[in-house]
Amino acid sequence: IREYIPVESENEQTSEIKTGPFEIQQNEFRKWTHSALPSPTQGYGRLELHLAPLSTRTTRLEVKSYFYRISHEMILEQEASYVSTGVFEARLASRIHDYLVTMHYPAILRLMTGCDFHWDEEIGYYRVSGISESSFGAEQGFQNGDIVVSIDGVRMTMDNFFETLSQIKHTTVKKFFVDRGGKGIILNATIFFFPESKSPLGFLADFDKSTRSFAVTRVVQSSRAEHAGLKVGDLLVEEEGIMLSNWRNYFKAMGTSAKGSQRNFLVLRNGEELHAQI
Repeated sequence: IREYIPVESENEQTSEIKTGPFEIQQNEFRKWTHSALPSPTQGYGRLELHLAPLSTRTTRLEVKSYFYRISHEMILEQEASYVSTGVFEARLASRIHDYLVTMHYPAILRLMTGCDFHWDEEIGYYRVSGISESSFGAEQGFQNGDIVVSIDGVRMTMDNFFETLSQIKHTTVKKFFVDRGGKGIILNATIFFFPESKSPLGFLADFDKSTRSFAVTRVVQSSRAEHAGLKVGDLLVEEEGIMLSNWRNYFKAMGTSAKGSQRNFLVLRNGEELHAQI
């Protein structure tokens, strides 16, 4: 819906789809083609998708992309297309993979591990991604690129990885054995399970390592948080009496709330303690 790509042809017998041209912005074009042209450049892309069944449960999606630079008032150049760096294909495949996982395993949406997991076909295992310095995943001990070999002693494959996670019905600790640059590491990771959908409070926050609290980064207009007086830059110190000194406590506090219930926060604003009911 946000990034409309027109379909030019579709063959169900061969499981192939070819798209028409779609616009690519300057920064994307440069990243996906390593364009070194001195002038600002943008262009068009075309895609070819092919599904290849590997087994009764596994299908490979093959993605080919072609890029063309704009010239002569939006007319595509007639020269050879630019070579892709693989960034676009990887990003598209990742989004399709995530969509299919949540469609087949909707219970995954109720879990919080702090990581994204992406299949590495070359090695036949899932790799960890999406870790930033102050994230919950980093607090758990994960690093980008970690290879998930087993969970609780069971070897993880494409067939059982998300099925294993979707069986979790309560907050628990799982023993992850990961390969990190050839070295085996055991991580006892807490996986939070939220049994029901939470009513959004209307703010975003990120962990601030210097203050050991959560700094509000966004307050949604006309939300419960705005009506309660919460402001960007406020530090969330406590929620329902639980010190918000790390991500584990943050999700622990979140798990104590009932849908639609009012939450009590202790907030620090410019050195002054305030109480907020959201």
